[in-house]
Amino acid sequence: MHKKQIGRWGETVACIYFWVRGYRIVARNVKIGRGELDIVLRRGKELRIVEVRTVTTAFLADATLAVNVRKQKQVLKLAKHYFSRYGKPDDQFYCDIVGIRLYFGLVPQIRWLPSEIR
Repeated sequence: MHKKQIGRWGETVACIYFWVRGYRIVARNVKIGRGELDIVLRRGKELRIVEVRTVTTAFLADATLAVNVRKQKQVLKLAKHYFSRYGKPDDQFYCDIVGIRLYFGLVPQIRWLPSEIR
């Protein structure tokens, strides 16, 4: 698989992970200017923006570490823009990180860091 395919696959895994937990997938790969939000979720009044990072390397045990401070700031800026356009006044707004580590042939390891991006 190519890097882009691995990323899309990881986003699909994350969508399933959240769907099983009662979230509705509102949107995927939302383009805002030059940036992109990976996943937008809703459950009741919760509106979650999720940045997904998928790794296949053995050198990085925790995929969430691949989301550096610069990327977090970019995601937060895009998320605020999205929320200002599509959020409702009584929504609770969250910006999360999900790390997925793929072990080919095995079940992926998923780590969700709720409200990690502030």
